[in-house]
Amino acid sequence: DHLARRWLADGHLETRAVDELDELLSELRVVYESHIRTEDETVFALAKEVLTDHQLAQIGDEMRRRRESEPHDV
Repeated sequence: DHLARRWLADGHLETRAVDELDELLSELRVVYESHIRTEDETVFALAKEVLTDHQLAQIGDEMRRRRESEPHDV
């Protein structure tokens, strides 16, 4: 977060900061891909088995509302 804010405020990052940001984003990518894989392969599959279509639709609507209401500024 501090690197992104600095980048936006200064309009650039020093080479060391770019390397640090690249490393952090690579770590985030690995964690996020694992998270998505767990959702796709386990959570969503189980949800389809135990929840009704109406319940799944309600959850989908709630997730959509959350994404739409998240702040997009840094």
